[in-house]
Amino acid sequence: MKFLLVLSIVFSAATGAAARGRLKVGPDLMKALERVLDVGQDLHAGLTEEKSDRVEIHLAQINNAIEGVFKLSAEAGANRPHLIKIVEQLQRSLSQAQVFQDPKKKSEEFKNAFSQLVLIARSYKLTKKYRIYFCSKDKAQWIQKRGKIRNPVRSKSSPCGMVVEY
Repeated sequence: MKFLLVLSIVFSAATGAAARGRLKVGPDLMKALERVLDVGQDLHAGLTEEKSDRVEIHLAQINNAIEGVFKLSAEAGANRPHLIKIVEQLQRSLSQAQVFQDPKKKSEEFKNAFSQLVLIARSYKLTKKYRIYFCSKDKAQWIQKRGKIRNPVRSKSSPCGMVVEY
């Protein structure tokens, strides 16, 4: 009997945690967050293909998308401070990546920015699903469209990464 009681308590706790899951936001904010993630995937492609003109375009697009999130952040309700913190860090990292000339510093800021994109994808209930990747060598995580796994912060000569979430 005690076993059933313990099992019942454990099961209730587990299903309660699963039900809480990702944070809900309003439909307009959801679309704005998905726009940030979609442009983030485009930025990933530009970085891995080493097309600096595309990277610049995608950086401008993601900054516009971030501004849209700020404008709609009230739709996050009580979770607004969490969202603002993530998006401000994303914006700061992208800004630093644009300023730094040192490739290592630039790469580190892009790594930080992609971590914030992953945090958005993991934290919020969205209609789209994003593939999340991780590299154990440099602890980078990122989202990308389907295709060959390409770490945006590692050179092509030293590829690393695996899918950790669909």
